[in-house]
Amino acid sequence: MRPIVRYIFLFLAGIIGILLIWFMAGPFVLRGPLEKPGNQCGLLAAEGWLPESVLNAVADIYTRGCYRKLLVTGVTLPDEVEMLFRGKLVMYPAGSLSLQPGDTLYLKLRGTKALGERAAGHVWMNDTLVGAVFSSRRARWVPLPVPYSFPAVESIGISFDNDAWTRYADRNLYVYGLKIRGKEYLPRSMRAIYIRYLGSGVDTVDLNFSSVPGQAAWFLHRFGIPDNQMDVIAVQGIHSDKTWHSMKALAEFARSHYATDSSLVIVTHPFHARRTLMLARKAFGPSVKVSVIAPFPSRTWWKSGNEIKMFVKESAGLFWAFFRKPALH
Repeated sequence: MRPIVRYIFLFLAGIIGILLIWFMAGPFVLRGPLEKPGNQCGLLAAEGWLPESVLNAVADIYTRGCYRKLLVTGVTLPDEVEMLFRGKLVMYPAGSLSLQPGDTLYLKLRGTKALGERAAGHVWMNDTLVGAVFSSRRARWVPLPVPYSFPAVESIGISFDNDAWTRYADRNLYVYGLKIRGKEYLPRSMRAIYIRYLGSGVDTVDLNFSSVPGQAAWFLHRFGIPDNQMDVIAVQGIHSDKTWHSMKALAEFARSHYATDSSLVIVTHPFHARRTLMLARKAFGPSVKVSVIAPFPSRTWWKSGNEIKMFVKESAGLFWAFFRKPALH
């Protein structure tokens, strides 16, 4: 074997070995030192992007503890609406809008694939079925001719009919907007609700929020947390380094409104825990004791495609967090 070939082989073997070691040890490193939910006092914070099930656990942690306030942090919501469950997105256009046969309604859609099929559904106007729509891998405008006369369009509904998931794939529908006679409408720019057909029954979610923590606070209110016990800290116009900017905004808000509190507990995802803790400590400085709670450790993360993606993403994010300089106080 030539020396150059041997060196390449040893290099590749070393890379594979490092990846295997990280595959086994990475989850424990990413989780970091976790605080056990208990009767802590001080401030409790939650990252707004957490799934609904974790937000339910946040409400339970806050209720059982003696926390002074629940702070919800995050960035602005994207324009699109993510439909994770079978259901119907209903939008109520403001002002007068009429459609006649010959008009075309354009919908900007994207869908993920599971079991070889992408998300699909139907479109309704004033509870009248207009037609079927099919999504693609990338967001694109889908034309839908209007077959009937609608002198006054009061509502436009988009149903997601073929929800499905497997261990490594999840079929979801993303609605970016609609366009009528050249004018574009965003789902969140009008009154909109998401009617979800869950195993436990029908559930309606209000979508009129501009930020991730605002939407999370709405769920937390449903889980029993009064609005006057929550503060929403939304960071505007941020599309990268979201955790760092959220932690900086959280630290600035806490120093302005809760300067006497010297402890903070943050609820986050297990794979996000160490990075959140590291960035929060850099944002708050040594004057505040910061700890993290991850309610649902991912014990079988390798069996889920979403968990694998998050493991890879958070591994890279943790690497860059090491080089983040502490915030100036």
